[in-house]
Amino acid sequence: GADLFDAAFFDYMPSEAELMGPQHRLFLETAWQALEHSGIVPATFDGNVGVFAGAGVGGYEAESAGGDLASFYRTMIGGRNDFLSTRVAHRLNLRGPALTVQTACSTGLVATHLARESLLRGESDIALAGGASVTVPLVRGYPYQKGMVVSPDGKCRAFDEKGAGTVGGDGVGVVVLRRLSDAIAAGDTIYAVLRGSAINNDGSAKVGFTAPSIEGQARVIAQAQADAGIDPSTIGLIEAHGTGTTLGDPIEMRALQQVFATSGRTEPCAIGSVKTNIGHTDTTAGVAGLIKATLAIHHGELVPSLNYEHPNPEMGLDPDLFYVNTETKQWKEEGPRRAGVSAFGLGGTNAHVVLEQAPQRPEPQRPASGALPVVLSARDEKALREQAARWADWLAGRGDVCLADVAVTAARHRTHFEHRASVLAGGTAELVEGLRALADGRSHEAVSEGVAKPRGKTVFVFPGQGAQWAGMGRELLDASPLFAEHMTACEDALAPHVDWSLTAVVRQEPGAPGLDRIDVLQPVTFAIMVSLAALWRSAGIHPDAVVGHSQGEVAAAHIAGALTLQDAAHIVSARSKALTHIAGHGAMLSLPLPTHHITQRITPWNGRLSIAAVNGPTSAVVSGDPDAIDQLLEQCLAEGIRARTIPSDCAGHSAQVDTLHDHLTTQLEGIRPRTPRIPLYSTVTGQPHHQPLDPAYWYRNLRDTVRFDQALDRLVEDGHTVFVEVSTHPVLGLPMADATAARGGVVAGTLARERGTTAQFLRNVALLHVHGYDVDWDRALGAGSGTLVPLPTYAFQRERYWAHRASGGAGGTSAAEEPFWRAARQGEASAVADLLDVPEELRDQLAGLLPYLASWHGKLGEPSGRDGADRETPGGGVTDRFRDMIAGLDAAGRLDAVVALLREETAVLLGRAPGEVPPSQALQQLGLDSLLAAGLRAAIARRTGVGVPSEVLLRPTGCTGIARYVLAGLVPDAVADDDGADGRGAAAGTSASPWLRVLKPAGRPYARVLGIAGSGGTTDSHVPLIRHLPEGVELLGLQLPGREARKDEAPLLDAAVVADEVTAALAGRLDVPVVLYGHSQGTWLAWEIAHRLTRLPGHPPVSVVAACGLPPHTERPPELERLQSAEALVGAAALDELAVAFRGILPDALLANDKVLAAYVDNLRTDITMARNHEELLRSDSRAPLDVPLVAVGASLDPVLPAAVQSGWAPLTSGPFTLRTIAGTHAAPIENPEAMAAELVAAIPDAGSGR
Repeated sequence: GADLFDAAFFDYMPSEAELMGPQHRLFLETAWQALEHSGIVPATFDGNVGVFAGAGVGGYEAESAGGDLASFYRTMIGGRNDFLSTRVAHRLNLRGPALTVQTACSTGLVATHLARESLLRGESDIALAGGASVTVPLVRGYPYQKGMVVSPDGKCRAFDEKGAGTVGGDGVGVVVLRRLSDAIAAGDTIYAVLRGSAINNDGSAKVGFTAPSIEGQARVIAQAQADAGIDPSTIGLIEAHGTGTTLGDPIEMRALQQVFATSGRTEPCAIGSVKTNIGHTDTTAGVAGLIKATLAIHHGELVPSLNYEHPNPEMGLDPDLFYVNTETKQWKEEGPRRAGVSAFGLGGTNAHVVLEQAPQRPEPQRPASGALPVVLSARDEKALREQAARWADWLAGRGDVCLADVAVTAARHRTHFEHRASVLAGGTAELVEGLRALADGRSHEAVSEGVAKPRGKTVFVFPGQGAQWAGMGRELLDASPLFAEHMTACEDALAPHVDWSLTAVVRQEPGAPGLDRIDVLQPVTFAIMVSLAALWRSAGIHPDAVVGHSQGEVAAAHIAGALTLQDAAHIVSARSKALTHIAGHGAMLSLPLPTHHITQRITPWNGRLSIAAVNGPTSAVVSGDPDAIDQLLEQCLAEGIRARTIPSDCAGHSAQVDTLHDHLTTQLEGIRPRTPRIPLYSTVTGQPHHQPLDPAYWYRNLRDTVRFDQALDRLVEDGHTVFVEVSTHPVLGLPMADATAARGGVVAGTLARERGTTAQFLRNVALLHVHGYDVDWDRALGAGSGTLVPLPTYAFQRERYWAHRASGGAGGTSAAEEPFWRAARQGEASAVADLLDVPEELRDQLAGLLPYLASWHGKLGEPSGRDGADRETPGGGVTDRFRDMIAGLDAAGRLDAVVALLREETAVLLGRAPGEVPPSQALQQLGLDSLLAAGLRAAIARRTGVGVPSEVLLRPTGCTGIARYVLAGLVPDAVADDDGADGRGAAAGTSASPWLRVLKPAGRPYARVLGIAGSGGTTDSHVPLIRHLPEGVELLGLQLPGREARKDEAPLLDAAVVADEVTAALAGRLDVPVVLYGHSQGTWLAWEIAHRLTRLPGHPPVSVVAACGLPPHTERPPELERLQSAEALVGAAALDELAVAFRGILPDALLANDKVLAAYVDNLRTDITMARNHEELLRSDSRAPLDVPLVAVGASLDPVLPAAVQSGWAPLTSGPFTLRTIAGTHAAPIENPEAMAAELVAAIPDAGSGR
């Protein structure tokens, strides 16, 4: 229905969606579907996409226009046809020309002509063309009047003798155009070729302005055919304008016959009109005809023009030239199928296009059979499941669909949204089964699901032994040329050091040694891991760091660039040969115990047992003499400890290795280690590598305990959350999953025992994709591995959005009353009952009254002859009326009245019904944040005259808690609540100093956090932290002059003065440790205040947390130019331009709210000046570094300050320095409050560390 729309998909608030005309909404959805169907992903398409379209008269503006200027303006933007194309370009980020066209009934086809011209000129690389026409009201009578253009019987009888008028219809249509050469090169599905087009106007040589013209139509048809360079005799179908009117049909037929008269046809040309099928869709009529003709050409089938029996005698139809096709039949032609399409607009603008059958597409090269991942995604879980169901239904009826085509279409040609899934399938039947399970929410071994989040850094993990199995790598040697290429390189590098063939071992050829020999196993494992790493990189998965477990560190060092392939092959060969000297004399045991427990247990064996590896807090391996291992195993089993032996007769990392020192170091004297290109974390030291990888190190790698646990902890601490185990079987997954669980880490394997295929690798690639990794699907699936297929487009989750005019005058509806009348109009009985507080036993009767109530209210809105002079305006009248209304109520009644008012205003703001706002639920849980709170605060002040601080609006007790505060202002002795004696106590944010705003009080705090917002920000930016901080942590916000409660004061432009004032303001709050937390530019103020606080005698423990801030005295990174460019626009650019410039830098919620953004920009001007003054002051700064703990927090996706820049804070303190990363953009400290709060709590200094 035209009243339905998926507002959330396009990031529209409900109130915005309601004011947007249905033509705009439908065209926006259809434009998205057209791009999806064509395999175009707007976010990644490297070219200009143009939009050429028009809309009908509509009428929705009249339905939805509000009574105030702001509503009128928003309705105008949302409904006026002027903005149809630009809205699509803006919302889908299309950067080609965006033209809104209006030529009445020919609009859609004229738009197509303009789109084609734009492509040929090179302005556009892809163009959307079409239109939308929806007439409001949606339900209306049939407006027939004799002598007018509407059919008397509701049927459009184009070219028929009974044709006496047309039938209106609503519709939306979009076609996607591309230059033919580009479409062929891209492997697009080409439905038809647009050979030629033309547009013109009749001029005045006709009966009247609205009348058609034979000459005008004939001329445009001939021009289009000439432009196409084809003879009219080769055209087999004319999709006519064909309105079925007594005037229009004869003129159109005469014009056609005038052009075709000399064509020398041997067979008559079929003619038809889509208006007989769907009605006259006004501005969309031309594109509807275009789509019909295109599909006829594509399928080679002519479809009937309905309601035709005998030709209109006024046409003078020549049966040798044309016939009206009335049946479905095969379209046979000796040459390519061709069609002409006409559209003639009221007022004389004519359009005609010539279509031709697309060139034959060569059969694609089909990949070898094998399982493939099919990925799909949606904006929410419900849409994802519906999408899976739609795909399953579509595939179930198409047994001939190639799995590779489906996989390629899904991966390369669809946008990847947050909610993602992957189905691994070997054929369409398996795929349908997996999709059905996904749709039903059932677990299935082939299905992976996840929510893509901003990812941390990625680690390639190379295990030691334990992943091996006979035949590992064999299938990939045949299936993957890239894998085989790297295995060949490894074989060449190993050749000088071994007397066997790598490929012969992998293929298990007769005479080749087996993997039971350690001097064969380790080099083979090394070669396979190096080759698997190449596969990962080819899929676009690149490591930010590498780590190797025991012998795996050799492969890790090579991938990091610290060893050449030749040196790595030398080391792994020498290492494994050395181990043959102790092979047969050792054993290994895995124990699920903490290290200190194991140390105590093995002490009695006096060095015959060693801790070989520590993988996690309760996961370790012991190695040593076989009899000692047997005794330890027996002891553990007797105590119920689940110990297990590891199949190895070699006691690596034990005292037995001591005898190999001289031999191994001598063998490795010729290696030439290099500086790693990628950070290499050592499992010898448990830290990032900062020492030479010389022979002595490689001996330690064999002898010392493998501290995988320490390396893992350090990797996680340094912001790594994606761990890829590069091996033939996952053996380290559990400790990695445990270490990353708190940070939402992702752990993936590569191959698995007996599943060493490309499919298993792709399963894990898809797993990373599901969790948000940007996979290079072109390379992962292979170039030319599949072609585009028309999978069902996005499963929009449509809801009803329909506005009604807010009437003025005596019968008018105020903004406050509108929720009630809207609920009544829409039949929402429960919402009306809630607003009126109707007893439960009467609610069923209320439902029957709503139609009458809505009808009565509609009559009140009819014109009454009054000029609206007595319409109530916001101000004292509203406030006084409310005060008078509650004056006669008792305490409970007053509270109920204020709660009802608050639910009503909240519902308006959130685009909900009042009944959907529970009276005692926290408003932030319903979608109200600190930015939207500004609008609610203003509404409450207008209705009641009481100013409410934003922290009160965020009370956990919702409208009831807020109502108590409001009542305390209306009737001072009226009410007390749990938050304070008069409903105001703690939440009012009182402070002895205007510099400090108490955001989160604590009865007996054990620490205080002072939050300092970034440029342009206010203390509201810290409000999201409140619910994530412990009860005993007090949160203060720095309140600057010129904003918030101090907006009447002159701004301060000297950071030093601000720091002095804040230090003085904190004097009475230094009884507990203090965390000075700054975000962005606020980090500099936090640093300045820290310098002053630490000079105070007896100051408490102080720490500094600098989040997403450029360290003072640091060279500006190139990325910061984006922020500077955005700031340069302040004062010169409009708000919508600023919103684009600051995207990814400021929170999305702030950018979406013009009022809040305007206030931010005002503050920003002051802060930019203060920052420049501060920077100038620091040029002569000679202070010693701070002596406090300093935590620098970067954001993983910060577009202006890469997380690595935060290390520049380290020299600014002589105390402990910690570098942390949280997920998100530059606004991450605001948009990811849970992670930011965790960093603040971790940064609280010990109470005993003060001076």
